[in-house]
Order: sequence, then C-alpha cells, then structure tokens
Amino acid sequence: MRATIAITSGSSVNSASHWSRNSQAADCTARPKTKAAIPEDAHADYTAVLATRGYFAVAAEETRMLPANLAAMAQLPCHLGDLPLTVVSRGRVDGPPGATPADLNALEQAWGDLEGDLAGLSGVSRQIVAEDAGHYVQLDHPDVVVEQVRMLLGLL
Repeated sequence: MRATIAITSGSSVNSASHWSRNSQAADCTARPKTKAAIPEDAHADYTAVLATRGYFAVAAEETRMLPANLAAMAQLPCHLGDLPLTVVSRGRVDGPPGATPADLNALEQAWGDLEGDLAGLSGVSRQIVAEDAGHYVQLDHPDVVVEQVRMLLGLL
C-alpha cells in the first residue's frame, strides 16, 4: 500500500479528529504552541538560502512554469482511490505584502477550496491544521509533519 502527504500553506477547513471518507479536517488547536522545533543553526542556514540570487531565480522559474505545470496536472488521474492522503495546512494567515483585507479574504477562500479539492482526491483522506504555523509548516511545526508521516507509515 502507498500513502501520500501534502503540506499546504493555506487553511479553511472544518474540525474533525479522525480519518474520514468525506475528507473532513482534524483541528490541532490542542497542540501546545511552540516555536520552530528545528535547531537554530539549521534555521539560520535555511534563512540564509532564502537571501540568495539562486533562490529568487528558482522562484521566478517556478512562476514561469506555472501554466505548463497546471496543464500537466490536468492530465493526472482525478482520484487516488483509497490511497491514504493527509493534507497538512497552515493556520496562520501570511498574505502577500500589500494585500488588502478583501484580497486576503479572497485568497484564503480560494486556497481553502483548493485544499478541499486536494483532500477530495482520495477516498481515505484527512486534513489537519497546524494552527500557529505559517507558510512553511515544516519549519514552524516539523513535529506536526513528522507525526503525520508516521501516521501514514503506520497504515502501510
């Protein structure tokens, strides 16, 4: 059996605490609020990469390739059957600089819809929200990501 996990940077889900056939979400509000669980030196190294020309070159290329990537994604199967799927979403809104409240609201709604679509790709899906995590959930709460990967591995 295979399993998959998706780490997303948006959230707009309902609360539930179990694997479901209807893609309901699990709320992680009971999780203790912690600072990033990665070592400070690793965080500093990661942050240093974000300030390089190479990082921005890759970001620009990623943006340029978006239409082709979306077209390729449209050719993929529209359902994963019963392949276990976990969607890990951020809980803290980190909108683009200069976005108006109306823009942020529209972006959040659209992103939440996309995450719901993602969770709907499997008949055995789960969506959880890392409440105080921002865009980089894996940096803000690596413990949440590791926990979800371990849960998926336990299903194999």
